[in-house]
Amino acid sequence: MVTGKGVVVIDALNTPARGQELARAIKNRTGKPVLFVINTHHHYDHVFGNQAFGVPVIAHCALSEQLAQAAARDLMPMAIAARLVDHPEDRWLVDELELIYPNLVFERRLVLDLPPMRMILHHMGGHTPDTCVVDLPDAGVVFAGDLVFEGRVP
Repeated sequence: MVTGKGVVVIDALNTPARGQELARAIKNRTGKPVLFVINTHHHYDHVFGNQAFGVPVIAHCALSEQLAQAAARDLMPMAIAARLVDHPEDRWLVDELELIYPNLVFERRLVLDLPPMRMILHHMGGHTPDTCVVDLPDAGVVFAGDLVFEGRVP
């Protein structure tokens, strides 16, 4: 979302490389800096690109704990070694990935006033304990993360 001061990214994609591609595309298209990344929940396809931006990450207060638990299970050396046997292309999990946890958190609701945009982050739960949505009330738009899927079971 492009504001008067810069860009707010919602979910940073699933790899550091894709996060970097997104960061370059934003810079080339807008010429404005990224101000924040908002993570709608802790799943890897939403947070593994965080490191590409080097800006504050905003998320629900439970995201850090949820991500740490998932990382302890899925990113432990034995789990990665087993994955690399069948998927050597995932070597980036060892060589490139740096987990970036949120440094700006909220519990129920957070309002960001970045004229001309007003963004309201609401904790929803449901998909994960840390799921939130980003509401742009003036635009009539809600970023629902994985609470809504087109053509799939939600």
